[in-house]
Amino acid sequence: LVIAGNMWGAEVETTRYDAGTGLMLFGDGKGGFKPLPVWKSGFYAGGNVKDLKILFNKTMKKKWILTGVNNSKMQVFVID
Repeated sequence: LVIAGNMWGAEVETTRYDAGTGLMLFGDGKGGFKPLPVWKSGFYAGGNVKDLKILFNKTMKKKWILTGVNNSKMQVFVID
């Protein structure tokens, strides 16, 4: 499970919600999940993330995570 996102479009009276850096969770096959730290996963998706897409590169036989960040460049992460 891969999650990311922040909410920068909060009301004027409320500060933006921007502490999220993305997270990878690995399932144990029994319904439980364990987080993988960023230093181990390499997945750091800060900013105003609006969308994620996981693609499989058949040539490299690896998964790619694409992150769409509002008003910024797309990020690409390769998963072994």
